[in-house]
Amino acid sequence: MDNTMTRTTFFSILKLAVAGLAMASLTGCASLILGDGEVPPRYTLQPIAISTETVDPLRVRLVVTDPQSEAAFDTSRISFSPEPLRFEYYVEGEWTDQLPLLFGIFLQRNFENDGRVGTVGDRVSVPLGDYVLRTDIRAFHIQRRGDDRTALVSYSAKLFNSRNEAIATRIFSTSEPVPGPGLDGSVEALNRAARRSAVETVDWTLELMRANPVPTN
Repeated sequence: MDNTMTRTTFFSILKLAVAGLAMASLTGCASLILGDGEVPPRYTLQPIAISTETVDPLRVRLVVTDPQSEAAFDTSRISFSPEPLRFEYYVEGEWTDQLPLLFGIFLQRNFENDGRVGTVGDRVSVPLGDYVLRTDIRAFHIQRRGDDRTALVSYSAKLFNSRNEAIATRIFSTSEPVPGPGLDGSVEALNRAARRSAVETVDWTLELMRANPVPTN
């Protein structure tokens, strides 16, 4: 009888201990997910305005692949460089998505809003493209040097035809001064720099596609 009671008491205590550990684990996970304060603001990239001009679009299918990037930019965190070869991240806010994915969508929407390409999309929406645009993000951050802050956007772009033959490669680099303190000004400057580069990329890509028609066989 005593042994039975002892075993029962032991297992009851064990169950309570396991339940307590599980609750503690869930509480820890929740604190990691939700944080102790409010969710920080989320920022996005705004493409150029939709063109109101009547144009006869180039009747081709353009695939814009997800950009490549090093780990410093493969995150939703907004980065800044306080000195050469060093990156840190703002705590006041984040991008709405991982930067490479966000930038890829941003490029697609710039082509769509421009209106001069018949069909634009990623590999899912346009599995068989006449041309493929691949990009590699080299810089997408705020450069801090003393009291000066500058938004830097740089990426390489490679255009391929349907045979996977490289047509051309170009590096687009743009900088914009940051207007005033705070993260809002930094994101505004990054948006301006990104839009300037995107407009150049759209024009460059269209020129190449017109000069290099889709192979017939």
